[in-house]
Amino acid sequence: MRGELTTIISNYEQLRNLVQKFITPDCACVVHAGHFILLRDRATGKIVPSLQSMMQQFGFPQDLCHDIGVFPLATWRLGLRLVRDTAAKSHSMFVIVNDWQWLKGYVEERKGFYGNCPALPEEYREAMAREGVPESVLFVSRKGSTHGPYFSEVELRSRFRRSARKLKRHITAGDLEYIVEQTGVFCGGANCTAEVAQLMQDITARVGGGAVRFINLYPLTCKGHVNQGTRMGLKLFELTDMRVLNIGFPNLWLENDADLFAHVSVDCIDKTTAVSSAGF
Repeated sequence: MRGELTTIISNYEQLRNLVQKFITPDCACVVHAGHFILLRDRATGKIVPSLQSMMQQFGFPQDLCHDIGVFPLATWRLGLRLVRDTAAKSHSMFVIVNDWQWLKGYVEERKGFYGNCPALPEEYREAMAREGVPESVLFVSRKGSTHGPYFSEVELRSRFRRSARKLKRHITAGDLEYIVEQTGVFCGGANCTAEVAQLMQDITARVGGGAVRFINLYPLTCKGHVNQGTRMGLKLFELTDMRVLNIGFPNLWLENDADLFAHVSVDCIDKTTAVSSAGF
């Protein structure tokens, strides 16, 4: 892939064809889909993934259920279809969890989610069965992880701080220098970019060598940090065998799966380009 990406994606068939051109028969294809936020139910104190059906079960406001509850399962189903319908040496899938934004001050509750819910939500597992995708494709974040098929955003940020200290260098992406925050977490700052950079390293380490093609089905509102973090991770960790296809989908006020294609942003990034690229 080289040059500016002008491809317009308006349906699943176009997306599948794009992905099949991106991956190669000898690569390890890793797909992130189904991203959700952890919420806390005030009445019971339970931690609830932001899936519409689960939010409704716990009595969250209907507007909130509608605003953020469709994206997770819709992108999970989309990722499953891509795994089913494309050819590669191997396929893996995982889910990134926003486990900080709505849980500030609830550290033990956040940790408890992973212990109490080691498996994917039931709707995710049912979707896997319907699409004929075995649970063996689920990707554990790192050896010895207790988070199952989840990548914790909090843990990614902490691991990046350790990586930065180990490398003993300032971290620069493009013209912007990132200072990794030592206290607190927040959206829209250096931490969001840092977690994506660490994700690149973690994926490569888990694959264990060879060509890696990472397909990231992410919330479109995070586009700037996702792309910048991707570039930074590939450069910082010198990931020459990895190429990334960042596919941003609308993540708010969706009515159904088809609404994902109302506006799709696609960026292909690798270490050699430093900018978004395409050209199949």
